[in-house]
Amino acid sequence: RGQYWRSAHFTLEYEAYLQLVVSKEWRDELIRSNNLQIDTTIWYCPKDVPNWFYPPKSFIKYQSPNNSQLKFWMQQNGDTVYIYDLQL
Repeated sequence: RGQYWRSAHFTLEYEAYLQLVVSKEWRDELIRSNNLQIDTTIWYCPKDVPNWFYPPKSFIKYQSPNNSQLKFWMQQNGDTVYIYDLQL
C-alpha cells in the first residue's frame, strides 16, 4: 500500500506512507545499508494519516541518522514494513 502527496510549490514538499511485505534479507539489508537505529521517541501520527497506516505497537521503530523525519516500523520476525517520510 502507499500514499504520496507532493506540493505544487517549487520546494517540492512531500509526505509519503508505505506498507511493504518484504523478505527478511531485504529488511536486514535496509537496516544495514541505511545505518538505521532503533528510535524510542514518541511519534505523533499526522491527522491526515491513511486509515491503513497504523504500525502495531509490537513493531520496532527505526530512524535514519541522516533524516529525522524518515521513520521505519518493522516486525521483529515478520515480513511487514511501514515507512513514513516527510519533507517540508
